[in-house]
Amino acid sequence: MREVAAVEVLCVFDWNPAVPDQLTTLAVSGETVDAAERAAASALPEAGATGPASWLGLPVPLRRQLVRVCRSVPTLGLYCVIDDERPGVTPREFLRAAVADTAEQFAPLRRARTAHGFLLNEPFEELRDALRAAPYRDMDARPRFLPRSSFAGLRELIRLTAVCCRETLYRTDIPEDEDLLDICDTYVVGGR
Repeated sequence: MREVAAVEVLCVFDWNPAVPDQLTTLAVSGETVDAAERAAASALPEAGATGPASWLGLPVPLRRQLVRVCRSVPTLGLYCVIDDERPGVTPREFLRAAVADTAEQFAPLRRARTAHGFLLNEPFEELRDALRAAPYRDMDARPRFLPRSSFAGLRELIRLTAVCCRETLYRTDIPEDEDLLDICDTYVVGGR
């Protein structure tokens, strides 16, 4: 896909004002982004046209099938910040803090020095503004925002992964073959 021809890392973000205390980021190498999009797009029609609202609400065989198929999506990692224990923090304050934390802590974002492509799920403006204001350490170029119509498969994968992160944050009883987070070699999910 031409949009990411010169991108070292593509970061796909999901933030939803209906769940304003969670920011989920999936990183994909620019070299494998086409393969990642093909794999995600072919895997996720199984979840339904608009995608499920609940990961744990899906039938076990469907969760297992989605995990099995999504394992073929080449990723660099997943980083999810959830802050559901600090009342009084506005969504905007959380979002800015979560973006700064992601920029500082998420290894694929820290390591790549040159071109980053950012792909955002809706709503676009608040997240874009927070990402523009973030302190990107050791980066030679500012991130480039890709068109919202790009990479429908990866955007659906991050949306579904965000649902899974929220529902399974405090669960230790999810079998590996039903855990969507397990498709990533590395992932971090936790509170601020």
